[in-house]
Amino acid sequence: MMMLAAPESFEILGLVATAGNIGLDHTVINSLKILELANRADIPVFAGCPRPILRQLVIADHVHGPTGLDGHNLPPPTAKPASNTEWTSS
Repeated sequence: MMMLAAPESFEILGLVATAGNIGLDHTVINSLKILELANRADIPVFAGCPRPILRQLVIADHVHGPTGLDGHNLPPPTAKPASNTEWTSS
């Protein structure tokens, strides 16, 4: 996230949200919200893995709230998640 503060120093090609403290659907939306808050809605957000590879998903909604960003009144994002077919290697 610190790279968002110095866009002249980093070329951020995309962000992959994965399940972690909360489910994938919320982490994708939360990523879009944070990028818009940072005035970086130009960075595409891709949905990654919905669960850990080697174990069951354990969420921490008791800590972070049911959306993962509870306690912060951020508006819904205007951007939509990127389609995995939009990603091409260069």
